[in-house]
Amino acid sequence: MDDDIEVIRELFDRYTELWVRHQMREWGELFTEDCDFITHRGVWWRSREENVRGHEDVPESVLAQ
Repeated sequence: MDDDIEVIRELFDRYTELWVRHQMREWGELFTEDCDFITHRGVWWRSREENVRGHEDVPESVLAQ
């Protein structure tokens, strides 16, 4: 059980690291090809590729936050 917890923590650490660095291609690899992602504005992306493209298109003003 402790091993599972550590694996999950490492996964979330990687997710966060890639997100903060805005490395969306690598971040996208953490999702399945057929993932669903609904943004805070209600936009529904229906694949890894849509998810990655949508997140790559984030304005600089948002990234600076």
